[in-house]
Amino acid sequence: MYYYVEYLRAGRAMRVVAIILGVLAACAIGLRVYLIGSHSPEDVARAIEQSPTAHVTRSTLADGTAQSQVDDPQRGVRAVIDRRNGRLNMTISEPRGLYHAQTSKMLTMGSERENVTESGKLVKATITYSGGEDKFDISALMAFSMIVGLVTATLLAAPLAKENAGHLELTWTKPVSRSQYAWAAIGVDSLSIVLAQCATVMVVLLCALLFVIPQIVLGSALIAGIALAAPLAWYALLTTLSASAKQGPGLVIGLSWVAAIVVLAVAHATNGAQSTIGIAVHAVAQALAYFDPLAYASFSDGGLVRNGVVATAPEAFLALCTLGILYLVAAVLQWRRVEA
Repeated sequence: MYYYVEYLRAGRAMRVVAIILGVLAACAIGLRVYLIGSHSPEDVARAIEQSPTAHVTRSTLADGTAQSQVDDPQRGVRAVIDRRNGRLNMTISEPRGLYHAQTSKMLTMGSERENVTESGKLVKATITYSGGEDKFDISALMAFSMIVGLVTATLLAAPLAKENAGHLELTWTKPVSRSQYAWAAIGVDSLSIVLAQCATVMVVLLCALLFVIPQIVLGSALIAGIALAAPLAWYALLTTLSASAKQGPGLVIGLSWVAAIVVLAVAHATNGAQSTIGIAVHAVAQALAYFDPLAYASFSDGGLVRNGVVATAPEAFLALCTLGILYLVAAVLQWRRVEA
């Protein structure tokens, strides 16, 4: 297995990813332990209605809203609770201590808004809660995993430059052409980046199971595609920029991050500039941004306007794929000509 060295590098990078995901899982477990005994706004509403001393009047309003009016003079609680289409609207008047005891560990997985007014020992509160359907969008999770993908791409970047540093002659002795060796190393790294992102999605879903049983949906295949393509294109760019380096690629990788961020920042800051210098600077930064994979890492199904790059989601995905392929081909062609 002539690409065994790259396999070892990929293994080290995956260990770093495992540590990051382990920390994420530990935080989720810690949060779950902290929230033992937590409850939702609906649980609070049911507790108020089911109090042994409460008088509850139920009715259905003209729009189909199920309304409960609760009067509990022994506990000093008055409440009006409306439910319709998974939405809860609750108006409460009760002693301050009781209210804080009920809501101190209120856990919401949907959209919740709370408006509280305290007057002496009395609290008047309005809680609006849309419980949601506990849907987990795989494309959104893939967008989140892009961060891990970029970290992995940076760790694995420049495999060809690492062969240049002191043992290029040994690389030539391997029973395979230089091009085939380069593509094999790139393939191992690319697969590792994709696996790191998929592992991130799985860990996030497992962490979610500590709180809810989610419904898995795929909101946008294009967003998932962009999330996967962006780290691969970034890896390809770093590999191209460093393919001829013989003293280690660390400086090239570090400066590439700085340059990419500066280009995007300048393109964004000078957008709409009026002065001649500002227009010229924006034109240069915008032109460079089109070759920067990070410029396309935006997640919207509509038009994208990011740092001077204007593209739809399909165009952004196509641009990332095109840049990635062109950069990798350039890297391999460049490395074939490197001499010891």
